[in-house]
Amino acid sequence: MSLASRVRLHAKRYLWLAVVVLLVLVILDLYRIWGITNHHDLEVFVLAAKRLASGQDIYADAAPFCQQLESGVFSMKDDSIVWPYVYSPFIALLFVPLRSIPMNALGPLWWALNVASLLLGCWLALKAVGPVTPGQIALALVLLLRFYPAEVALRLGQIEVVQFLLLAGALYALSRHWEMGAGVALGLAAGLKFFPGALIALFVWRRRWRAAIWATMVGLLTILGSFAAIGLDSLGRYAGISSIYGLGGAFSAFPYNQSLNGLVSRNLVSNVFSATLKGWHLPDLAVVLILLASMCVIVVSAWLCWCRKPWSAAPSAREDDRFALEYGLGIMALLLISPHSQIYTFVWCLIPLIALVSACSREPNAWICVAVGAGYILVGRHLVLFVPGLTRFFQSHLTFGAALLWLVMAVILYRGGTLAVEDAGAESVRAPSEPERGGIRV
Repeated sequence: MSLASRVRLHAKRYLWLAVVVLLVLVILDLYRIWGITNHHDLEVFVLAAKRLASGQDIYADAAPFCQQLESGVFSMKDDSIVWPYVYSPFIALLFVPLRSIPMNALGPLWWALNVASLLLGCWLALKAVGPVTPGQIALALVLLLRFYPAEVALRLGQIEVVQFLLLAGALYALSRHWEMGAGVALGLAAGLKFFPGALIALFVWRRRWRAAIWATMVGLLTILGSFAAIGLDSLGRYAGISSIYGLGGAFSAFPYNQSLNGLVSRNLVSNVFSATLKGWHLPDLAVVLILLASMCVIVVSAWLCWCRKPWSAAPSAREDDRFALEYGLGIMALLLISPHSQIYTFVWCLIPLIALVSACSREPNAWICVAVGAGYILVGRHLVLFVPGLTRFFQSHLTFGAALLWLVMAVILYRGGTLAVEDAGAESVRAPSEPERGGIRV
């Protein structure tokens, strides 16, 4: 065996050792999260399912909750607050068969399902962006270790982790050109909560027609079908209570809301959660700023993802790899422009992060690596700083991290999907070359 072969063999062994160590650390961290899990949102789903089964209104708690917010008597420290069910009926319908299971048994089952969804989603994301090597697995485990949005999602028992699995499954299916499977996965994710449905626009924009059609059909079936199942009059009630999540809505400034809407609302619109910047109350200016920032994200994302040619029946590896970055760009854009992106929704960031880190590991670029690392820290860690003038901005560190990661992917796509340069002093980007299957040239 040659010296080079022995070096590669030893390197591979060390990488597998690193994978084992990191996996143990992830398991220990999951054990820590289990110790602080309260199943808060799972209880909301189960209560809605019980009410649905008995013919009661699943939105019964929403009106009193809205009144508390709008009257200014809401307090985060009030343990008597009943958090309402404010989602489409699809989630409640899914929990109806499980409503009779005691919470002390359903809680662990739901938590285990979420953990499995988290790990499987990361695996599918890895498979979607290239060949899975020990090094790639190690990098994914590093991203997952103590990832704050995932911790919050698991602790509360939210459904965003299942949506993460569906979004990762959609990307994996698209990488294998299983258009129907990708559309079904995205449609189901939109049925659970509407926001992922906006990614159908990316499918249409990139002319992946079959995926877009299937996603639209499944999304409409699960959303409208679930409302029809409990009575179409519930649509009006849902529309009324969901207004609190809109631009400048009473719930926009909620600390867990890390969208652009949340950032601006906390600083410029009087709310019950925190004092505004300089005590200002400028709702009209806030709406204008939110719309301008959101429009900028949408227009730039659409421009970068535009392609006049229809999606090829036999796309090149570069086309597939570029689409993975476009998909990640779409997820980050969605988190920024959605009126309400809770912290646990940012578990979806693992998909673009895996794509970016995998790309950087294959062909490192110093500036991109630094930017991705900074974005990961802002998105994946719970940062707190008690310094006058800065504390309020640290409350929105996930927003800034999402914006940074979106910008990194935008730069890569603007440069044609490659940031590799000929030498350290090169002023221009090297002409794209056809990568091996699974490589994202950065």
